[in-house]
Amino acid sequence: MTNSTLRTLLFAGLVLVSATTVAADITQRPDVQQFIAAMAELKPDIVAAMSRPAEAKPWHQYRPIFVTQKRAREGAEFMKRNRETLARAEATYGVPPQIVAAIIGVESRYGQHHGKHRVLDALATLAFDFPRRAHYFRTELTQFLLLARDEGVDPASVMGSYA
Repeated sequence: MTNSTLRTLLFAGLVLVSATTVAADITQRPDVQQFIAAMAELKPDIVAAMSRPAEAKPWHQYRPIFVTQKRAREGAEFMKRNRETLARAEATYGVPPQIVAAIIGVESRYGQHHGKHRVLDALATLAFDFPRRAHYFRTELTQFLLLARDEGVDPASVMGSYA
């Protein structure tokens, strides 16, 4: 299936899901299940992981992991390499480059870790098989598909975290 066909099908499915206001639970509709099965692979292990209590450590246990000379050096290098992009982001969104870089450092080690789950699979699984937060993840799935379309990215190729 070509990227263009995949994008068209994903967008059509997005419209189908977004435009539906049926009182019945949309996740029970055969056409929605068929769409999901064709476009995304549902991952029960993601639902299991989301159902476990979150790890909670006090800051003094996290600090040695995230506040190191190596991470500071990597952060400075990242900011230098991406100075123009970070400046545009600050001008557009008002978030200082240091904050953006710090978040990217924590979430991906400055781009070294991309995650091991297809984002499409993770979001579809949580949108349709995780009732407690289904509404939130349906919105996230919608926004992800729109972003992929706008950026010309194949949504099936994006890797990330399960949450």
